[in-house]
Amino acid sequence: MNKRRMSAKQSFWLAVLAAVLAGFWGCAVPQVQTDQLFTQAVILQSENKHEDAIAVYNKILALEPDNAEAYNNRGGIYHLQGKHVVAIGDYTKAIFLRRDYAEAYLNRGSAYDHRREYDLALTDLTRAIALNPKATLAYYNRALAFAHKDDFKRAIEDCDRAIQLSPEDPEVYGRRGFIYARMADGDRAIADFSKALALNPNLVEIYNNRGATYARQGQHDLAIADYTQALKLQPNNAGTFYNRGLAHARKGDLQRAIADFDQTIQLKPAHAKAYKNRGNAYQRDGKDDQAIADYSEAINLNPDDADAYFNRGGAYTHKKNYQSAVADYTRSIALNPGSVGAYNNRGQAYRKLEEYTLALADFSKVIEINPRGAKGYLNRGVIYYHKKLFRQVRADWELAAKLDPSGKTGDAARKGLEMLDQKGH
Repeated sequence: MNKRRMSAKQSFWLAVLAAVLAGFWGCAVPQVQTDQLFTQAVILQSENKHEDAIAVYNKILALEPDNAEAYNNRGGIYHLQGKHVVAIGDYTKAIFLRRDYAEAYLNRGSAYDHRREYDLALTDLTRAIALNPKATLAYYNRALAFAHKDDFKRAIEDCDRAIQLSPEDPEVYGRRGFIYARMADGDRAIADFSKALALNPNLVEIYNNRGATYARQGQHDLAIADYTQALKLQPNNAGTFYNRGLAHARKGDLQRAIADFDQTIQLKPAHAKAYKNRGNAYQRDGKDDQAIADYSEAINLNPDDADAYFNRGGAYTHKKNYQSAVADYTRSIALNPGSVGAYNNRGQAYRKLEEYTLALADFSKVIEINPRGAKGYLNRGVIYYHKKLFRQVRADWELAAKLDPSGKTGDAARKGLEMLDQKGH
C-alpha cells in the first residue's frame, strides 16, 4: 500500500503567510525590504523553484540572523526536497529563537518521522499540540508516528480528534483509513477511504489505498476499478499499473496482467518486482522462455530475491533443465534457508538427475523443517524405493498416509503401500 506521509508543505504556507502579513519586530533594516523578500520567496515556492526560494531566505537571514520564520520556512523547503537532516537543523534553530513556535515543532516532528525517529517525532508533535490544541495537522502527523510504533489505539484517537477539528478534511479520513488498513480492519478502512473520496473524488492516493484494501479482501474487481480510476487521474503512475497487474493476475486474467506489468516497466525500467510478476504470469501462461528472461532481469536488479531464483528454478524444471533448476534452488535456499518449497523442488530435480543421495538429503531437510507435512515423507519414500531400502519406504509412506488421511498425498502413499504388498517388499 502506498503510504502518504504528511510533508511540511501545508504548515509551510501557514507560516509564510503569517510572516508576510504580520511582519517582524526588532529589525535593524527597513521593514519593507524584508517583506518584499518574503513575498518573493512565497512566489518562488509556489512555482516549485526551491533553490531560488532558499537563496532568498538566505538573504533574509543575512539581514536578520534571528528570524525564526525564515529558518522554519527554509527548513520547509529542505523538507520537501527530502533533505530531512538539514531541515531539522533549520527547525531546531527556529525553535531556539522562539520556544513557543508550534509550527516549527510540528514540522520538525514530521521530519523526524520521515527519518523513522519516531520517539523524537512524538515528542515534537506532542509539544506542538500542547502549544496549539486545535492544530489538526499535528494530530494527523502524530497519528502516523503512533502507527509506525504499532500503537494503533493512540493513532486512531489522534485521527478521531483531527476529524472533530476538521470534519470536512478528506486527508484526515484517508489517514485513519490507512491506519485501519494497517490494523487489518479492512471494512473500516474502506469506509474511511470512501468518505475521503466523497469529500474529494480526485485523490489518487486514496483510490490506490482503497484498491489495495479491496485486493487484500479478495475483491479484485473493486480493486481494479479503483486502480483504473487512479490511472485516469494520474496516467503515469507505475505503482498503480503494478498493483492493477497483480489484481488481474490474481483473477487469472494473465494477458491484462502482462499488459499492466509492461506499462510498469516502461515507466520504471528498474522495477524488479514487475519483472518477477510478469515472469510469473508468463510461466502460468506456459511461456517458460519469456518467464526465465523476466526472472533473470529481476535477479539482475535485485540479486537477493529468493523468490525470483525459486520461480526461475520452476521454469527451468518445466523445461527439463534440471541442472539449472538445481542451481537456482540452491541460491534460493542460501537466501532463505527455511524454504520447504526450495528444498522439496531441489530434491525433485535431483531425483530427475538420479542424484538420489542428494535428493534424500533434501527431502530429509523438508521433514526436519516441517515434520507434520505428509509430502516430505511421501517423496523421501520414493527415493528410498530407488535405493531399494524398502523398510524405510514402508515407514515413510505409512506416516504420510497417517498425516494425510483424506488428501491426495495420503492417497498416493496408500497406493504405494499396496504396490509394496503386491511385490512382497
